[in-house]
Amino acid sequence: MEKQSFYSALIAFIFFTEYGLTQNTEPRPAHDKVFERIEIVNERYLKNVKPIFVKSCFDCHSNQTRYPWYHSLPLIKQLLDEDTATGKKHLEMSDDFPFEGHGSTEEDLKAIDGSIVKGSMPPFKYLIMHPSSRLTIEEEKTIREWVRESLKTLKEQ
Repeated sequence: MEKQSFYSALIAFIFFTEYGLTQNTEPRPAHDKVFERIEIVNERYLKNVKPIFVKSCFDCHSNQTRYPWYHSLPLIKQLLDEDTATGKKHLEMSDDFPFEGHGSTEEDLKAIDGSIVKGSMPPFKYLIMHPSSRLTIEEEKTIREWVRESLKTLKEQ
C-alpha cells in the first residue's frame, strides 16, 4: 500500500508540474507584465474605442478601406490610394492594439491624442466627402480618456 501511495503522489506531482497546475510563487517576468497591460489596454480599445475608429479612421488607417464609387476614376483613384498608403504608414489599426505606427506605442497614443486636440483627424479634405466621419464631442472624450488610461496602464510597475 505504501508503494502505491508513493507512485500516486509521484504521478500527481509530475502531472501538476508538467501541466502548470501547481501554484507558481515566482515573480512574473517583466515581459509577462507588459503583455498583461497591453491586453488590458486592448480590451478597453475593443469595447470603447474601436467602433469609433471604424467609423472615422479605418478608411485610411486599416486594411478595411471602404472605397467610394468615385475611387474607380483615374486621377481620384491615385489620390485616394496615396492618402490611404500615407495614413497606414503613420498608423495602421487593422490588427487592434497595439497599432503599427511610426513610433513607440506610447508615441502613437500621444499622437492620437494630439490629433484630437488639434482637430487634424480626420483631415478636412476627407470630411468634405465623408461628413459622418467627424468625431462628436463625446467620441473625442472617449478616445482621450482611453489614451490617458492606456498611458497610465502601460507605465504601471
